[in-house]
Amino acid sequence: MSEQSARVSAEPNTSQWAIIRAREELAQKAELVEKCARAIAHSHGLDFDEVCGVDADPDHGYCDSGTCIASGYEEHDAAYARACYLSDARAALAIAMPAAFEMVEALGCVVCGGDCSSANPPVMNCPVQSIRELGEKWK
Repeated sequence: MSEQSARVSAEPNTSQWAIIRAREELAQKAELVEKCARAIAHSHGLDFDEVCGVDADPDHGYCDSGTCIASGYEEHDAAYARACYLSDARAALAIAMPAAFEMVEALGCVVCGGDCSSANPPVMNCPVQSIRELGEKWK
């Protein structure tokens, strides 16, 4: 195999790029969900990242921290508590994100005034169109 054909076959094709982009978007969305879950836990006076005493010393089986993420759960399962906060964050973002995109779209485009095709010079990357595309992904 020649060096050029090896290099061409090593480069991702269009469908591979789409998969790579989708994975990056999922990672960004997961990061936002986790940030939101941390904020919700913090608003409850809890530390999302604190190591639970039950997890740290299972033989002792006791956690006396008032900021432990699992302090409000009878079974004191930190993994379950984190999953609940992540679920709450997903639910909150499912409502908030589309509304935020609608608000930005309602403000109108500062680049083309809402009509990309008649703008002079023509607009190639309209921010409102990009926002619409992002908004569709959150629905």
